[in-house]
Amino acid sequence: MMRRTGLALLACLLLTCCAYPSGETLQGGERGSLVFRSAPAEASIMVDGKFLGSVGDSQKKNGEILLTSGSHKVQLVLGGRTLMDRTVYVDNGAKVILDAGS
Repeated sequence: MMRRTGLALLACLLLTCCAYPSGETLQGGERGSLVFRSAPAEASIMVDGKFLGSVGDSQKKNGEILLTSGSHKVQLVLGGRTLMDRTVYVDNGAKVILDAGS
């Protein structure tokens, strides 16, 4: 009986510790940033389905796009063609560097 309870408790702990955040989480209002490497300046940046400008526009602003902490769907689109489509996790104060060529 003790062994079964212990195994059930261990299974619950493993399942809760391995959960990946699926939504946006805010901690103290801080943000992380997204930077594109080797991406065409004309490519459109889409984050969570919203147009945020071109890669060239972001490069005029230190090359960084500020995002809230959490999981984000990031796409680069050029001429109707998707160059990149990824889900990334942005942490507070962290800089996520994405290479459009990979």
